[in-house]
Amino acid sequence: AYLIYTYEKSFKPENFMIIAPNRLFLNYISEVLPELGVERVKQTTFEDFALELIGTKLKIADANEKLVQFVNNNATEEEKKRNSTLRKIAELKTSIVFKNMLDDYISIVEQNFIPKEDFKIGSVILYKYEEIDALFKNEYKNRPIVQRIEEIKKHLNSRLKHKKNDIINSIYKKSELRVRHLKETMEDTEERRRLIIEEINKRDELIDKLETTSKKAIKEYIRRISKVSAFDYYRDFIEGEDIYDIAFQNLVDRDLISSLSSHTAGMMKKGYVEIEDLAPIIYLKYKIHGIDEKIPVKHIVIDEAQDFSAFQFLVLKCIIKDSSFTILGDLNQGIHSYRGTRDWQEVKSLAFSDRKVEYLTLEQSYRNTVEIMEAANKVIKKLKIDGIVLAKPVIRHGEEVKVIQKADTKEMTDEIADKIKGFKEEGFKSVAVICKTLDECKKMYTVLKKKINEINIITGKEEEYKNGIVIVPSYLAKGLEFDVVIIANAGREQYTNDELDIKLLYVAMTRALHRLIIY
Repeated sequence: AYLIYTYEKSFKPENFMIIAPNRLFLNYISEVLPELGVERVKQTTFEDFALELIGTKLKIADANEKLVQFVNNNATEEEKKRNSTLRKIAELKTSIVFKNMLDDYISIVEQNFIPKEDFKIGSVILYKYEEIDALFKNEYKNRPIVQRIEEIKKHLNSRLKHKKNDIINSIYKKSELRVRHLKETMEDTEERRRLIIEEINKRDELIDKLETTSKKAIKEYIRRISKVSAFDYYRDFIEGEDIYDIAFQNLVDRDLISSLSSHTAGMMKKGYVEIEDLAPIIYLKYKIHGIDEKIPVKHIVIDEAQDFSAFQFLVLKCIIKDSSFTILGDLNQGIHSYRGTRDWQEVKSLAFSDRKVEYLTLEQSYRNTVEIMEAANKVIKKLKIDGIVLAKPVIRHGEEVKVIQKADTKEMTDEIADKIKGFKEEGFKSVAVICKTLDECKKMYTVLKKKINEINIITGKEEEYKNGIVIVPSYLAKGLEFDVVIIANAGREQYTNDELDIKLLYVAMTRALHRLIIY
């Protein structure tokens, strides 16, 4: 709103795009833009925008299901080993190293893109393969691969037009010579007249055939050039043997590549891709086909940007040229850090090295009371990571954070139900019960819905946000806020000193505006 009103001549609402973490979040903030008078802004998620660009119907695997596997503290050794491999695969796919591997693959595609044959009509060579290949690799190397073919078509057309006249003239001359030879060597008989007519007919047939062949020649030559979709190129890259040589050149472990290849190929056979596959597929489309879609965006706002990788930022910058960005994120809430950002300086150097970048640290928290923020900061301090920024709450005091121990789950859920009723009577409009996983939420919902009217569960499949009393998994609470938050079953076994557990607990605690109770 500030940019639109301050730079009225430069920006219109439709020149903006907001990229949010999920559709539920977009619905949650949907009332804000109309209130500011800027409702024509494009609002989307990275997944939806990616599918728009790719143009192929793809199903995206639920990223939260993978996260749930990672936060499962009861996992067997075998499951832990598999989860470790899945993390490494996700880290690689979202890295600039993977982008460099795709560049190497694109070079292989480019090397073999033009069929190794001359462009000719009949036996007449109009363009040698070497000439066409030189045009493709040198003259138009700055264009996407498929778009270069349009330029080569113009060259083929021009040469064909020029050469066709030469060929027709040559046919006429050769025919005239043969007719003259017949006249000079034979008496004027029926036989001679028949041979002359045959020669003229043969000449006309040749010219007709040339006209027909020349119309098809370019189409047939271009048809021999493979132009598959970006998704098919990605599948070829993932499943092909070239990936091992490319990995070797980029110093990537062969075993990891083997795991990446079999895991991703298996997902694709089931008809799915993962969110980590989207930036690579868009990048292949950009480099091989070019982005034809007219994207009238001048400024992009990315929220929860800590869950974006440098590769994703780079891809967005490439496809939406000359756009400016507002990138907002909190590394302390980076629950998808295995595929996201761990260092903003890395994003600056890898994705925006050619741009003027202003980096600002906003430490002030306007959501929580001093008591809630201080408790949350005690948790986040347990992260053994350099450069952690602790939020500074505005001077707004409230009740102390309550930490309550209960002997069993039934005792806990009974008391939670009573607390919720009490908060409703006090006039609080929104209360969230946050459990670590969706399975825990479902169990909690089964119990609480018998005791409390109008209680909703958030599963991640919703497109519409329902306010009031909600039960929500820790990883879906990010971005939301509630008058009161009750964190259920937050013992040491559930929330360990693992980095992801620390961040999930921090996210859950910082959703509370006024009251926070931890069981």
